[in-house]
Amino acid sequence: MKKKQVTVAMSGGVDSSLCAYILKKKGYDARGLTMYLCPGTGHVQRAKKAADILNIPHRVIDMREQFKNRVINYFCCEYMAGRTPNPCLSCNRFIKFGLLMDNIRPQGGYFATGHYAKIVHDKINNMYKLQRGRDLKKEQSYVLYMLNQKQLARILLPLGNMTKDQIRKKAKQLKLPLDEGDESQDICFIKNESYIDFIRAQVKGFKPEQGRIVRSNGQVMGEHKGRIFYTVGQRKGLGIAYKAPLFVLGFNEKDNTVIVGEENELYARTFEIKDVFFTHPGYNKSSFNAAVKIRYHHNPSMARVTALTNGRFQVKFMQPQKAITPGQGAVFFKRNTVLGGGIITEVCK
Repeated sequence: MKKKQVTVAMSGGVDSSLCAYILKKKGYDARGLTMYLCPGTGHVQRAKKAADILNIPHRVIDMREQFKNRVINYFCCEYMAGRTPNPCLSCNRFIKFGLLMDNIRPQGGYFATGHYAKIVHDKINNMYKLQRGRDLKKEQSYVLYMLNQKQLARILLPLGNMTKDQIRKKAKQLKLPLDEGDESQDICFIKNESYIDFIRAQVKGFKPEQGRIVRSNGQVMGEHKGRIFYTVGQRKGLGIAYKAPLFVLGFNEKDNTVIVGEENELYARTFEIKDVFFTHPGYNKSSFNAAVKIRYHHNPSMARVTALTNGRFQVKFMQPQKAITPGQGAVFFKRNTVLGGGIITEVCK
C-alpha cells in the first residue's frame, strides 16, 4: 500500500524535528517544509540538518513578505495603539495554518506541527475535537483556537501525549540539533533587542509621544514617555510616589493618557472580543457557559459567553479576573476541549 503523505512544518526546533521523526516511524511518507521568515536566526539550517539526519525530503519556502505584512506589521500597529498582541495567534491564523497549509494542498496528504495539543476524532458526532496537551506546562491548544473542522481533519499533532522532557531526551538520542538559546521564545522575530527598539526599526519616523499618567477619576499622577512603553498590569517603571503600589489599568488613545490605579482596580468581570472562531461547531450559538483563558499562562475561569452584533461576543466571568488585556486572545474550553476564541477588544469596568 502507498504510504500516507504528511508535510511537517519544521521550524528548526526540537519539537517539530521530533514530530517528523515520530510520523516517519509510524509509517508516513514524511517530508519537511520550513518557512524562511527572518534572517539571522539559523532556523533554516537547523531544520535542514534535522531533515538530513531523519533522511526525509526538505524544502524551504520564502514567506518573509507575507510574515511581515500579516504578523510583524500587525504586532507594531497593535502596540502603537495601546494594545498587547500575541503574534503567535496571527501567525497561526494567517501564515502557518493559512498560507503554508494552503501551499501543500495541491500535493494532498496531512499537515503536521510540533504543537503540544491533541486532535481527537469524535466518531459518534462525526467531528474533530481540539484538546489540551498532556504536558500542561507546555500545552499550546490556546494558540490554535482558530482552526476549523476542515483544517483539523488534515492536521496531525503527534506531540500531544508527550512531555517536553521526553521529547528532549529522545532528540538527544537521535542527535537532532538542539538550540538551547531559543527555548520558549515569546516573540520569535525579536531576539537581542527590546520590542520598542524593534518597532522603531520597523516603523519609519515613529516617535513615542509623551503624555499624562492619570487615575480613573482624572487625577493627574505624573508624566509618561509614550504609551507604547506600558502594558496593562505593569507596576514597575511608572516613576510615581504614592501611598500604595500603582498598576497600569489601561489607556485613553484620544488624549494619550496612561490610566493607573491600585491593584484591586485591575480586576474586572466583563469584556468584548472580535474575530471569533469556533473550533467546535456545536458552540457557534447565541449564549453558552465555558471556562475562558485570557492569556497563555492564565488558568481558565468560568464565564458566560454571549453573542453581540457584528460578529462580536461578550464574555462575563463568574469571578473577577486580574489584568484582562486588549489584544490578547480569549479562548473557550469545556473541560480539556477547545470550543473557540477571539481577540479581546474592550474591558467593561
